[in-house]
Amino acid sequence: VEAGLRDVPGLTLIERPQAEAFVGSSFQFLLLDWPDAAIRGAVGACKARGVELKWFGAAEPAGFTSTYDHWRYAPAERMPDSDRILRGVLDMRLPLTFSLDDCALIARIIADEVGEAGAGLRAAE
Repeated sequence: VEAGLRDVPGLTLIERPQAEAFVGSSFQFLLLDWPDAAIRGAVGACKARGVELKWFGAAEPAGFTSTYDHWRYAPAERMPDSDRILRGVLDMRLPLTFSLDDCALIARIIADEVGEAGAGLRAAE
């Protein structure tokens, strides 16, 4: 998935340290500084094609995708730098049963839809 998204304009990959060991059961990337409507559009377009993305910047939490701002049981101090990053983070579950072909297809769908949404943003500038 990462290789298929590496050169998508407007999409930032989250580089992991080489020494880090992890289970690749989910994949995260950034649409940094994108307007909320554009992110919602890209998420919706991916979902329409069978790829479900969870957006940390959504107004309401979805599943395990939440931020400190969603935790209403305790007051939270604003953290503008963290908010900027979290507003653009998207997460996708990657079942370990997916094949490399499945992952390549998912990457193509995300690249297509994020690329199209990003092109609309660049055209509006």
